[in-house]
Amino acid sequence: MTVADQADGAHIGTSVCAPHTRTGNLCTCYTWFEATTAGRVGMHMSDSPESVVREFLALWSDPQAEELAKFFAEDAVWVAGPNGAHRGAKAVVDELMRQLSIARGMWVEVDTLVADGRTVIVEWHGRFTMGGTPIACKVMAAFEVDANGRIKQMRESFDMKSLTDQIEAAGFQCPGRRPSGVRT
Repeated sequence: MTVADQADGAHIGTSVCAPHTRTGNLCTCYTWFEATTAGRVGMHMSDSPESVVREFLALWSDPQAEELAKFFAEDAVWVAGPNGAHRGAKAVVDELMRQLSIARGMWVEVDTLVADGRTVIVEWHGRFTMGGTPIACKVMAAFEVDANGRIKQMRESFDMKSLTDQIEAAGFQCPGRRPSGVRT
């Protein structure tokens, strides 16, 4: 993808990645984004809230706690759908790293992104593996990005039953669910 492709509006507020091909675990949109921001981790006041969210999600395929932490305000809050809230940048990054370390090979494709001021709403689908079994997920999230380009709030909604059913079908036990001959 070229800078001209990005500038023509094809990736602003539309179905972002579905028509494109993949390179490894990343769609070409994120590959383009990483190439244009190479060597620049962390946000700058000039970054748009949309670019903050896109760069943050792109890091999920190879998460590094230090890099992810640069995206969060100290008083950040992550409402992780039915999993509850995590408060403070350290707690958010610790839980995100815990989840992403279980979800090997995570990739995210943005289906829809709408930005208005400092609010970014994203619908994405993704896939990760557990024990070699692919697990698919669909997520809606609202991000609030502060004036310093840091995420203050991330509120997610997703179908927990779909995830737990897939995880159990892969042979793993989900916390809080009755075991049925699955491994832990």
